[in-house]
Amino acid sequence: MTSCRIDPLWIRKMRTIALLFVVLLGACSGPKSQELANRPPSLSVAQSALDGGSPDVALRICSDTARREPRNTAAQICAGNVLAALGRHADAEVAFERALQMAPENDDALMGLGRLRLATDPPGAEALFQHVVEHQAANADAWNDIGIARDLQGHHEDAQVAYGRALGLMPSMSAAEVNMALSMAMSGHADEAVRRLRRLGDDPTASPRVRENLAAALAMVDKLAALPTPAQATNPVPPGTSPVSPGAGEAPAGDSIVLRATANSWVHVRDRHGRELLNRLMHAGDTWSVPPDAEPAQLLLTTGNAGGIDIMIDGQLAPSLGKSGAARHRVPLDPVALREGAT
Repeated sequence: MTSCRIDPLWIRKMRTIALLFVVLLGACSGPKSQELANRPPSLSVAQSALDGGSPDVALRICSDTARREPRNTAAQICAGNVLAALGRHADAEVAFERALQMAPENDDALMGLGRLRLATDPPGAEALFQHVVEHQAANADAWNDIGIARDLQGHHEDAQVAYGRALGLMPSMSAAEVNMALSMAMSGHADEAVRRLRRLGDDPTASPRVRENLAAALAMVDKLAALPTPAQATNPVPPGTSPVSPGAGEAPAGDSIVLRATANSWVHVRDRHGRELLNRLMHAGDTWSVPPDAEPAQLLLTTGNAGGIDIMIDGQLAPSLGKSGAARHRVPLDPVALREGAT
């Protein structure tokens, strides 16, 4: 039996990635072990690393592949996705644009670049997503993202048309269902929004992540129901946000805090004793609520993309933590400080 040596440092760095263990251990058990051991990790392993909480490892794999194969479109897209997750938006845009130079019609590159631009240029993002559906009309993800872009521009009815297209193509798409409900709440139809969300929550197959998003969305809808209707409001408000109320410096008992991602953002929340409450990549539209038994002022938030995270306090938008792509470390989730922007 042929044997091979696996670098212990490599194993430590990849210990959270089960797929890589399979690849490496398989390399030590068969007659082609040396060939497999010398083979660089694949882009699928990079995706597993990203999903498993090791974006630095994922970036190394994608970047190494792109250096070896400069015309590899998938490697550029892989790098763009990881850089976006790390909050390095300028670098991510470069990677997606390189991919589009090689393959101008590549849907993944168009979608990646569009999602980067959602927060800063919703009309430009919508144009990129529209380009996808022009030659791939059955792309449910693109229709969902078109809806988000339209909502961010205050075009709620048009957004709901897009979410409807996404759900027609993929009825089980919970993200589009949640976005539809929030959009309806913003356009003055909170009752229908609640019915939609509760119907989705009654699904016994709903994952914990979906239920978590539903709970946060229901809290937002309750707050949105108290806002002026579009006919009364002077300015449209993006879904999941509302104006900061005057004199919000005092924190009433029972403040609810919800984090909502407006772009891919790696988010870590722990308490001052080191207990971890959240540590994952949040995608645009994802939400996370501070547990009711937690003391927000004792929680510390770290993110690699301050501009990609909205903080809602009792349904109202707190001042931004920073610019898109900026890293923030150990920010206390103290409602008073967050409302005052003193973080």
